[in-house]
Amino acid sequence: MNVTEAVQTRRSIRQFLSKPVAREVLERVLTKAQRSPSGGNTQPWNAVIVTGEQLARITAAIKEKAKTAPMGEGHEYDIYPKGLDGRYEDQAAAWARRCSMRSGWRVRTAQAALHR
Repeated sequence: MNVTEAVQTRRSIRQFLSKPVAREVLERVLTKAQRSPSGGNTQPWNAVIVTGEQLARITAAIKEKAKTAPMGEGHEYDIYPKGLDGRYEDQAAAWARRCSMRSGWRVRTAQAALHR
């Protein structure tokens, strides 16, 4: 696969099956991820595989928290940079409106992100 094909075929997954992923698959993915590039070649990530009861507790805690903080509690960095001209916000809002053809939730989410 070349860079153009990778960019043109990329996608963001936002919904997952409840079917567990085989441990061998996770290990294979994480082994390959160890070799992926990072800024300054620092590879600043860690991965923890969680399954069973521990995963169920974490999932339940996240669902409970999402009831009072659906957008989370702050971020390490601004996803939408502050101080840009109105054109940027207009483009983001237009994108959100296009996405809303399938879900009104996305418009509200995008608009909320713009006005944090």
